[in-house]
Amino acid sequence: MTLPEFKPLFTECVKAFNAVIKVVSPKRDYRYTLEAWANVNDKDGFNMLHCHPGALMSGVFYLTVPEGSGVLSFRDPRLGTVLGPFHGGEVPNSSHEKTLTPREGMLALFPNWLEHKVEPHGSDIPRVSIAINAQQAIVPV
Repeated sequence: MTLPEFKPLFTECVKAFNAVIKVVSPKRDYRYTLEAWANVNDKDGFNMLHCHPGALMSGVFYLTVPEGSGVLSFRDPRLGTVLGPFHGGEVPNSSHEKTLTPREGMLALFPNWLEHKVEPHGSDIPRVSIAINAQQAIVPV
């Protein structure tokens, strides 16, 4: 994210992370740095279910999304969402899994604890995304 080519993306990510943090925790002043890495999925490539422990918040930016790219699938590990559908059907905020169909230029932010995976990629053209973590900075006292 420090390369000049990534400055526009870095700027937009900071704006997006700041906006979400302001809504989620309006009375806290978080200091953070962005950590990023590229994911290149060739045909049949995927990312296993995982989360980002230690991060303040996580996200992904999609550079290329060819036809046949797998969806981004989220799984909420909280007990209420796992048991919610067993209590008589769908109730607000009780869904255990949701999917997001990526598109080029899309930035998706989510809590670091939210489990997620990328379904297998079905194109001969690679899918390229940039995973991003907001890492809380240690502020000297």
